[in-house]
Amino acid sequence: MDGYRTSPRNSWIYPTVILCLFGFFSMMRPSEPFLIAYLSGPNKNLTTTQVS
Repeated sequence: MDGYRTSPRNSWIYPTVILCLFGFFSMMRPSEPFLIAYLSGPNKNLTTTQVS
């Protein structure tokens, strides 16, 4: 296992995983404000008390 971390050909795996995770989590947005606005819109016809 020690040779895996020091191998020059595998040195791109760790930074790539970190960058992918950062990109994924930076795009996460809370859905609650958008969901309430969508469900209480004119096409769904729900009140805010029914949604929450």
